[in-house]
Formats: sequence, structure tokens, C-alpha cells
Amino acid sequence: MHPVEVDEDTFGKALEKGADRLGIDLPDDGLTRLKLHWRKVVLWSSKMNLTAISNPIDMAELLYLDSACLLPLLDRNAFLHDVGTGAGFPGLVLKAISPDLQVRLSESRGKKVVFLKQTAFEMGLKSGLEIRHARIGDQEVSERSLWTDVVSKAAFPPITWMDIGSRLVAPGGNLWLFFNHKLEGRSGWSYHTPAEFKFHFVHHYSLPFCRKERSLICLRKI
Repeated sequence: MHPVEVDEDTFGKALEKGADRLGIDLPDDGLTRLKLHWRKVVLWSSKMNLTAISNPIDMAELLYLDSACLLPLLDRNAFLHDVGTGAGFPGLVLKAISPDLQVRLSESRGKKVVFLKQTAFEMGLKSGLEIRHARIGDQEVSERSLWTDVVSKAAFPPITWMDIGSRLVAPGGNLWLFFNHKLEGRSGWSYHTPAEFKFHFVHHYSLPFCRKERSLICLRKI
């Protein structure tokens, strides 16, 4: 595990510049919350493995901005469940930028749950945020636990994630999948969608500094 480089000014400027290039609205209070989160990641990374990325520009781009690319695709009334969130990517990042968003973060590792709760408290994110210590793949499924949008950024292979995540999506809701490459529309999607789901759309974007291409797949529950 490489020590994280401490350079908040570089990190903050990368966030602002990257968000501008991606067309993501990053308000001043959102930037402040993300900087606080980043400082906590830096501090706690000496105690546990929160990220393998150490350079502040790479962290801004590969962790924070990549997570934020989901935000413009969400409905303003979305109820988002981030499964296997780790240090809060993407769910806590999205909540930091858009504090009115309703978010549940589920994480199976107790130390990371402690990190999430303490960090969210210091970020002032209390209303509309639930943080659960839950074993991944053992989520309670009931009418009250079905969500309009369900996501997991990097915790599972696509097939496993579709099986787990599809159980948590409300009718008419969305299951999201992050891919670290460009999919050529519907023809590039080689997986069978879960029962009661249909391929809704693919969103392509390029990261603002390294220019690596990414894809976000949306599967909608019928």
C-alpha cells in the first residue's frame, strides 16, 4: 500500500477543473465536503486499505470525478443504494455534491463503516443518508428496501453485480454498471440482462486528464 500524497490544493484544483471539463456542477459547499472526505481518506489510509491510488490528481480523477459522472443521470428524486461502497465511492461523493439526494451506503467491512459514519458526520451529511454494516450479497429485500437506483462501482464482476443488484431495484428503477472501457452502444453489451430488466441506455464519457474512456450502463426494471 503506497502512502497517499498530501496536497489538498492540487486535489481541489483538479476537482474543479475536471468537473468543469465534464460539465458537472460542483458547488462551493460540495467542493468543501469532497476536500474533507479526501483528507479523511488520506488520514485513514495509514490505518487501512481505502485506496491503492496515491497521487492527488489521480485520486480526484479516478475516484471522485469518475463517481460524480453518475450524478447528471439521476433523477432529482432518486433513492440511491450504493452496495459495497468502500470509502464512499460513488455514493458518498454523490451525496456530498448533491446533499438533497437520498442515499443508502452498504458496506461489509466494519472498519470502513466506522470511517463512513465518522466522515459523513464531519461532512454535515445526516439527513437522507443511511449507512449500513451489511454483508454484501445478503441485503434485505422487501417493499421498503427497494430503491429507484442501485449501484456498485467496483465491488463485483458485472454478472455477479446484476444478480445481487437486481433484487434491490424497485419497478421502474435503474440498475447501474460502471465499465472501465467504451461499450459500442447496445451492440457492445454482451451480457444477458436479469429477468424483468431491459437495456435502457449506455452513457459514454472520457476522464478529463488521462482521457481514458468509460461507460455507464443503465438497466431498467420493467
